[in-house]
Amino acid sequence: MSRQSSFADLDCNHKKRRTRREVFLSEMKGVMPWAVLLPHIEPHYPRTGRRGRQPMALESMFRIYCLQNGFNLSDRQMEDALYEIESMRRFSGFRGVTDILPDETTILNFRHLLEQHELTAILLEAINAHSRRRGCWFAKARWWTPHSFMRQARPRIRDGREILRCIKRRRECNGTLV
Repeated sequence: MSRQSSFADLDCNHKKRRTRREVFLSEMKGVMPWAVLLPHIEPHYPRTGRRGRQPMALESMFRIYCLQNGFNLSDRQMEDALYEIESMRRFSGFRGVTDILPDETTILNFRHLLEQHELTAILLEAINAHSRRRGCWFAKARWWTPHSFMRQARPRIRDGREILRCIKRRRECNGTLV
């Protein structure tokens, strides 16, 4: 059954330019092996059909966890980002403006579930095994591709000697000759 498009959908689909966040999320959506990762979490995730408040969809919660790590957000910041940023909401699987979004506590409980069952290391290992075949990998929640090394600052060379660049404030370090 198809869903009727809302004004927000139409507005988002007819934008002139995609932001860097949207480009990153579309790359992440295509590169991540979702079908391989979700079975690792599924045995530990609460089941639907019980009484009381139903759990959020597993895939949506895992995508939110990946967003939280990728953009280095706290639980509260992640909740706010889901309400405010359309591209993050779409990536997480929430299409409509009336969809029920997870709150800060739900995001916290999912993160604790992964940590309690020591699934973070298993998931990172599975992601890296899949991604290395494509020439990219994750390291401490940072996305690396062969092109990302080219954008990093390189030392300047003057008179055959390298001048190290210092990222600290200018007063603390002006660059020294090696």
